[in-house]
Amino acid sequence: MKVITFYSYKGGVGRTLAAANFAVYLAKLGLKIVVVDFDLEAPGIDAKFGMSPLAEHQQGLLDYILEFQEYNRDPGSLDKICIPVVSEELEGLQENLWLIPAGQYLSQDYNRKLSQLSWGKIFSEQRNGVEFFQNLLYRLENEIQADFVLIDSRTGITEISGLCTQQLSSEVVMLSSLSRESQQATKHIKNLIETSSIAKALEKQIQVKLVISRFPKPENLNQYKKQLCQQFEISEDRLFFLFSCPELETEEFLAVQDTLKSEELTDNYAKLFYGLDIDLANQSIQSEISKASSKLLINPEEAEKEIINLVALYPHPDVYKAAMSLCKLTGKIGDTIAYAFKVLDLAANDREAQRIIAEHFLSISPSQFGYTDKEKIIQIIDTAFEQGRLSLKEQISFARLLSKLDNHEKCYAVSQKIYNTDDFKQNFDLELVSIAADSAFRLKKHEDVKTWLSLISHDSIIKRNLEMIALEVWKDEFPEKAFSIAMEALKRDALQNEVNPTLVKNIFKISEKNELPGKTEREDELKALLQSLPFSDRQKLVQDPYIKERFRNLVILFDNILVDDIPF
Repeated sequence: MKVITFYSYKGGVGRTLAAANFAVYLAKLGLKIVVVDFDLEAPGIDAKFGMSPLAEHQQGLLDYILEFQEYNRDPGSLDKICIPVVSEELEGLQENLWLIPAGQYLSQDYNRKLSQLSWGKIFSEQRNGVEFFQNLLYRLENEIQADFVLIDSRTGITEISGLCTQQLSSEVVMLSSLSRESQQATKHIKNLIETSSIAKALEKQIQVKLVISRFPKPENLNQYKKQLCQQFEISEDRLFFLFSCPELETEEFLAVQDTLKSEELTDNYAKLFYGLDIDLANQSIQSEISKASSKLLINPEEAEKEIINLVALYPHPDVYKAAMSLCKLTGKIGDTIAYAFKVLDLAANDREAQRIIAEHFLSISPSQFGYTDKEKIIQIIDTAFEQGRLSLKEQISFARLLSKLDNHEKCYAVSQKIYNTDDFKQNFDLELVSIAADSAFRLKKHEDVKTWLSLISHDSIIKRNLEMIALEVWKDEFPEKAFSIAMEALKRDALQNEVNPTLVKNIFKISEKNELPGKTEREDELKALLQSLPFSDRQKLVQDPYIKERFRNLVILFDNILVDDIPF
């Protein structure tokens, strides 16, 4: 049996609703769940389940504790306070989902009873409250035979919250807003729980998971998460989010029961629940997946229906993975990609999902990504790249993608890694050199650019549109080489009717260098080439004053008309 306490320093952060959702999530897996309403001063988790008011005779946790306080004896069986959760919303779960309510909290008598509660007396030498509550856990495990006990704790720093988070629990889920007060108190209480002398005396170590709730999803979530981890002094695998949900502002609902009402909220809960140590639940999910998958060959339509139903019932990475594989098998690319993202949200190193994302997004242009988070795509592909799961062709495609997204620093780092692999040395590819040279140039690593360009011929430089880069890095040190490259590029552009004024300006500037041999021959070659351009191309070029002046000096004619005589 595992005991998990849901706690928050302040109210209004969705603590009780999160506990209720987790209870339903586990109960739907066929596990026996007991929810304990330990928020004695503001109870009401039964309302989250849509239950009817308690029967008049029904006792609760407060009655059970008061009996021990008054008579200093074991109150006996939990049957008198543990009831099945019965509601129209949760039909069919009453065998698995049970509740120990706080008591008849809507009656005036409840307030009277609450005022009689004395924690000092309960934990006095005469009463031994520690033993009483340990016995309560024993009865939950052996009498009720619960797989999980979920405690909805009171807020604040109180005896009840200390009891729930330190003595009774094996794991604590702390919810907090981002207010300064809540952040400071939550961090303090987290440290108290993790260093608890009570837990140490009971020989247990309590795991704390932190949930930041009810705030808008930030644009750069990964960076924001790292900042919060430092702030709360908690590792990334123990920090979760429940982002603002507009649907909850008008009506509370159980997202794991009505998964279509808010897909993002359901996904938020799924990440949290998967982050909790729930081995029993994972075993049950695997069993359900096996049942559905076994029908794939016999009745594929029925198998597909059951797996899609599992997605709605159990937001879990293994369920998403089963749906992903099924959609891939049936050729539903969009759904396959969507489920792959869901898998990786919960299991970031899943190889199959990484493979699907990498194959798809490396085969299309960034303009086809749509509204998909490009940073997220890059992160997934980069993980596969770093772990050696991409082919050489895919690695080069990754570098190309980074270049197209203007992530030149990352592109250059990736290009260097690829270049140094044995696979690349055996299968040299000019495209990688072109990508690396371009990124190095944009990063102003001109010496590196020269190194990359030295690996390829002049023809390849022209074919791969690298001439402007070559001109920039060679024009001072190797002007003759730069002029030759530029002229070849201009000939290519002339054939394609795509003359680039910037290229022409660079050619003029290089040709004017006195230290270059054969200045007259160069000017004659350039004049002949420019004179051969279509009238419209020459007219376009002389819009630039610098080029117009050079045309005048070379006496380049426009159908036997001097440049100064052309009407514009």
